[in-house]
Amino acid sequence: MSKLNRIRIDYRYKNWGKTERIVCEQDAEDDYLFVLLKQGQNVGTIYKAGKIWKSSHNNIFLPADIAKIGELIDEHLQQQSGKPMFMR
Repeated sequence: MSKLNRIRIDYRYKNWGKTERIVCEQDAEDDYLFVLLKQGQNVGTIYKAGKIWKSSHNNIFLPADIAKIGELIDEHLQQQSGKPMFMR
């Protein structure tokens, strides 16, 4: 079993007036699938379809949040590889 790539991003959002942080964990078999964790709990899954990030099931984030989280993941992956991450 391969280790998941944990990417810490500084994405904060308001949840009932409280600012929270999430962690994105990359799927071991799919570079474009990420589990969103808040305090270790799964709060959603996002994936990249073409150039757009989408939610694969119900989660606590709005589409604008998903887009921003995806943008931050893209930036992180691009810094690691030195090239843009586009197609699935």
